[in-house]
Amino acid sequence: MAKKKAATNGAASAPAPTTKAPAKKAPKKAAAKKPAAKPVAAKEKVAKAPAAPAISTEQIGDAAGHVWGALADQGPLTLAALKQACPVSAELVLAAVGWLAREDKLAFETFGRTMKVSVR
Repeated sequence: MAKKKAATNGAASAPAPTTKAPAKKAPKKAAAKKPAAKPVAAKEKVAKAPAAPAISTEQIGDAAGHVWGALADQGPLTLAALKQACPVSAELVLAAVGWLAREDKLAFETFGRTMKVSVR
């Protein structure tokens, strides 16, 4: 097929400029999202520390005797000094202090940030 030549005789034959709107792009399809993985904490095995042996009331009563004796001999003591003065574990000393405090056998004095325990 033959091509037509453009007429050059002026504005009458020149085609009017056209402005086309930019073509709309098709939206991109979002990639399929995988559902979030559920925590597996329920299935994991956690190493447990061996259970501490239970403290009996007899042991606490024996420790209370040591605490009472130390306080009677040495006078008011801080908990740290009381733990060192008694030949039992720190846990038993604290349990014994609680035992004696519940029986209203101890007095507590606070000096600033320091607390001293004494017998009543």
